Amino acid sequence: EEDEEVRHPYTNVVAVQPGEQESEKTQALQEAYQSPQVQEWFENYLDGATEYNDEITTDTAHDVWTEFTAE
Repeated sequence: EEDEEVRHPYTNVVAVQPGEQESEKTQALQEAYQSPQVQEWFENYLDGATEYNDEITTDTAHDVWTEFTAE
């Protein structure tokens, strides 16, 4: 749906234990997920029916979640 008011995007969430956000494994996973190859996969999957979003990172996740749950 083009209209932002009625569109319901899906989000993939990968959670880690507190204190693990900056671990080497977590950072490697984030880099892999936010790679051009994954973005291309989303563009091709079901003719782009699932939108790719790499705006939520280990640095922004807490603020994004706080804002989302406050609505």
